[in-house]
Amino acid sequence: MRSRSGVAMLLTLLASVVIIVGVTIIASVRTREHLTEVQSSDAMRSMQVLRESDRMILGWLNERSKSIVLPPEIDAPMVRVLDDSFTLGRRPATLQITGWDQQGMWPSNAEGLRLNLPLGIVGAFSDLPNLDQPDTSSSRYPSLATPAAIGGVLATHNPWPSRAGQTRSRGTPAININTAPISLLMQAQSQYDVDDLGEIVQKRNQGSMATLDVTNRAATGQEIRFVSVSRVWSFRIEVTVGLVSRSCWCVYANQGGQWSLVQRMMIDET
Repeated sequence: MRSRSGVAMLLTLLASVVIIVGVTIIASVRTREHLTEVQSSDAMRSMQVLRESDRMILGWLNERSKSIVLPPEIDAPMVRVLDDSFTLGRRPATLQITGWDQQGMWPSNAEGLRLNLPLGIVGAFSDLPNLDQPDTSSSRYPSLATPAAIGGVLATHNPWPSRAGQTRSRGTPAININTAPISLLMQAQSQYDVDDLGEIVQKRNQGSMATLDVTNRAATGQEIRFVSVSRVWSFRIEVTVGLVSRSCWCVYANQGGQWSLVQRMMIDET
């Protein structure tokens, strides 16, 4: 009897283990299914936030971009546009928008203009000749942590590309005297005769705008237009909704007096 009782208890115990394991597997499957549903929902909402950021950027460009003045001792012409936390569909979300002034960068044809690129990007430029083309690497795109990555220092749309997808450019490159690093302005001054550079630096140190709109020619024949307000800006947009994070790089240009999106590339963070 004791033997039969022991076997019965053992069978009951085994059945309990099977039930527990079965319940655990079912719970695990349901958890994975729930997380998949949540992640899919988060992915959809993150794309909605990315699309909405276009309206915010256009508002900033129309209202704020024309009065931007940056300290002269900067490595890259970066501006924090938005850093916000909120709830979207009961999910925690964040949105960061950071701008880089393309006309405060080294022009894309800097070498032809005899402007020396910063030492940190000379090697990178030789490896990335098509800077404005989609790429799986995130190293080219600047961020708050690395504002002077190559995409924040070397312009892709200044001067304007001659055709989409081509590195050839047309038009006269522009340099914004209120946002360009002093190292770039000093190089330009030595060859393109920037008037009153000392006064420009003094005003920028005080947070005041300097005013200039002139095209100067070097002895070699190349021209640069010096301006006070930029007409091309790039933005890094970083969105997190719940379990999903996305980043993209956008270029906006003022053509004919109206700002519009001219390029958008997703950034692969993997």
